[in-house]
Amino acid sequence: MKRNISKIFSLILPVMMLVFAACVISSCDSGVKTSEQSVTQKYEVAFDSDGGTAYYTVRGKKGDVITLPEPEKEGYVFDGWFVDDSFTGDALDGTYTIFANATLYAKWTAYRGVVHFESNSGTEYKDVEFCAQKVNIPTPEREGHIFAGWYRSSMLLGEKVSGVILPKGDVTLYAKWTKITGSVVFESNGGTQFEPVLTAGQKIKLPVPERENYIFAG
Repeated sequence: MKRNISKIFSLILPVMMLVFAACVISSCDSGVKTSEQSVTQKYEVAFDSDGGTAYYTVRGKKGDVITLPEPEKEGYVFDGWFVDDSFTGDALDGTYTIFANATLYAKWTAYRGVVHFESNSGTEYKDVEFCAQKVNIPTPEREGHIFAGWYRSSMLLGEKVSGVILPKGDVTLYAKWTKITGSVVFESNGGTQFEPVLTAGQKIKLPVPERENYIFAG
């Protein structure tokens, strides 16, 4: 009887050892795969720029630090990236550490204000209120003068402002003028002789000449 039990045990033991070894190997393989997956898993960070500069989604591993871009949007100033679209808390400080899939949201503040035109005795214009929009710059007129441009400086220095502008805040523009100077000479073709008249950019009254045996026609 003892011999039979010993014989059976000797037959079963190798089988049990093989099963145990297979279980150990399977467990090790499972652990390796799990570890590899945790190392290589990629997460996506998307950028919602709300009409500003568009960016591709960034992919990276957990713990990767990415540098955040600085988008642009016409008529707005960029206030930073936020982790939610309600813009709670503080803006991110220029970098973001990946820990899961995420979307970052750009916050904007619109340029707004008033453009005032100081035409210096030329055509008068009402102030133009703007909010994130371009403003058309008019061309004024003034009797006896030639318009020489709008300037941001009351001293009429610096670059001229013309066409269409996109101001960031309140702006006052000052008109520069060049006075028309000269004289009018009257060639009466045998009629009354008149002295030249200095115009100085002002209107003058035209004289009416006479000539014997002729009617003045203009």
